[in-house]
Amino acid sequence: MTFRRSLTAIMIVVPMNKSMAHKRFRAVLILVAVTLTMSLVIAALPASAWPHPKTVRGYVKDSVERPLEGAYVTVNIRYASNNTTRATDSYTTGSDGWYSVSFSSGQWDEGDIIEAISDLDGKQYSAYDVANVQSVPDIQQVDITYPYEIPEFGDSWSGLSVGFLVAGFALGLIAAVFLIARRKA
Repeated sequence: MTFRRSLTAIMIVVPMNKSMAHKRFRAVLILVAVTLTMSLVIAALPASAWPHPKTVRGYVKDSVERPLEGAYVTVNIRYASNNTTRATDSYTTGSDGWYSVSFSSGQWDEGDIIEAISDLDGKQYSAYDVANVQSVPDIQQVDITYPYEIPEFGDSWSGLSVGFLVAGFALGLIAAVFLIARRKA
């Protein structure tokens, strides 16, 4: 058996016969092959993560968190590079203020801009997010909050005040009609 000393600072004695050298070479070769295979698999994961649809969903609410029914929501997917529209879809909210639209895998890419625009009685407001790769199913929530309270959805006191205003106007109109009719008589 022949012995050889390594060139490192710590002297290691390594036995060097043909069968041992062959086994070590094979072990190193297998280790390199496994390492390369694992690195290729890990590198390929993000690339294969988004050939699936993306669902964009969320709530439309006013500033005091009340859901807004009947809001027409348009969702645009815009290219990150030049901000042009890549795909668009729309939805009208229900009583819970919820909307949900889906885009196929070819209609979006990681880094694209998601623009959600709500239109309620001619008043528009929007929210933005950046499309990112998430686990399947790929769902991204973009909530739209109007920066003010929507008056027609006010609390009971504002509804009561409108009622008093209407009743007061009606009484004033009736009184005016009686006064005009009395003068003519």
